[in-house]
Amino acid sequence: MTSLRRRLGLGLGLGLLSLVLVQWLAGWALLGWLGRVQINEQLRLDATNVLAATSIDGERPSVDQSRLGADYQRAFSGRYFRVIAGDGVVESDSLWDETLATPNGIATGQREDRISIGPGGNRIAVSHFGFEKAGRALIVSVATETLAVDAAIARFHRWHGAISLAFLAGLLLLQRRLVGDALAEVESLHKQVDDLGAGKRHRLSGEVPDELRPLVDTLNQSLESLTRRQQRTREALGNLAHALKTRVAMVGLLADNSALGPEFAERLRGETRAMRSIIDHELRRARLLGESQPGQAVRLQALIPGMRATLDLLHAPKTITFHSDVEPGLPHCIGDLEDITELLGNLLDNAWRHCRGEVWLCAFRTENELLLVIEDDGPGCGAEELQQLTRRGYRADERIGGSGLGLAISREIAEAYGGRLELDASTRSGLRVRVCLPASTRQPDT
Repeated sequence: MTSLRRRLGLGLGLGLLSLVLVQWLAGWALLGWLGRVQINEQLRLDATNVLAATSIDGERPSVDQSRLGADYQRAFSGRYFRVIAGDGVVESDSLWDETLATPNGIATGQREDRISIGPGGNRIAVSHFGFEKAGRALIVSVATETLAVDAAIARFHRWHGAISLAFLAGLLLLQRRLVGDALAEVESLHKQVDDLGAGKRHRLSGEVPDELRPLVDTLNQSLESLTRRQQRTREALGNLAHALKTRVAMVGLLADNSALGPEFAERLRGETRAMRSIIDHELRRARLLGESQPGQAVRLQALIPGMRATLDLLHAPKTITFHSDVEPGLPHCIGDLEDITELLGNLLDNAWRHCRGEVWLCAFRTENELLLVIEDDGPGCGAEELQQLTRRGYRADERIGGSGLGLAISREIAEAYGGRLELDASTRSGLRVRVCLPASTRQPDT
């Protein structure tokens, strides 16, 4: 059974049925017990009255039945007594030609209760008491029919059962309504997911039960990550196409005029090298990226060694001295592994490209944030250029390769995660980049 509605309905329905059945059985047992208590108390009072009406003359007891009421004088009235004193026995007139069986060995002060079949074949409750009167031991047996009590109890249980069934039906209807209302939000979320697949919406609504909120938040984070990645890919392709468009046209023109001499052939080779440089840059950026794993906590310490090795290969034969100062026990960064890798890779790639020979990376915590500081010993840039460095396509030094997109992309990633990217002049003569990102204490997935 895979339907959550059916599973909840069946489970709650069985629970309610069990609850109603238990309370009905408990009511049956409790009412029967109360009925027996009432009958036994009545029999105790009857035995006391019979004892009071009993007198002993010589060896035989006698009972003044006029003192006990008409029930003991009317045949088969349903109330009976029997008194035994030695060999003498006295029975109520209501027994007519029947008798009550009295067990042997009822000592003074003892009582024995039984249920048996009495005169007329009716069910009776019998109590046998051991008394002492006038120095003589007596056994007083009193009995009463339980027909009226049994009928009242059975009538109560029929009404109780009917009311319990009606109550159960009402609870089942209420449970179905409550389950339906609770699952309506799940069905609404299902419809939102369908709308996502149909392209009718771009994110899931946050108005969901608390139990579903982590799922919705994770899905929305993944969707936003995918949207950002798609946007960056689209922009990168547009930038690449725009950068190559003019050079491709020039290559075509020069190819048509290649007979004009070696000068044009050299220009053709120059334009080809320019196109190759742009393509190589995009490929280097791609090699810096890891696999996409949305919603994970990223361990920065694990990224730095591999990224340094990759940058050394990409910028060979340039020799760079890399200084890394990462605070021990640094909390993990909240974000997509690809986003964080691209952010840090772009910034280090920029520092590797513009430095003279040294790059510094410092990472530490500030309250609920991670602070990354990247510096290089390059020529740096003027104060008026700092505001332009994160503009897409801007390059402070046209003599050094690059597309002018790395810092812009890093700033967009940082802002997308609620962080920020700041640029200023480094005390080491180059550029200093400060990135603040949200931190997480959750261990990263392995």
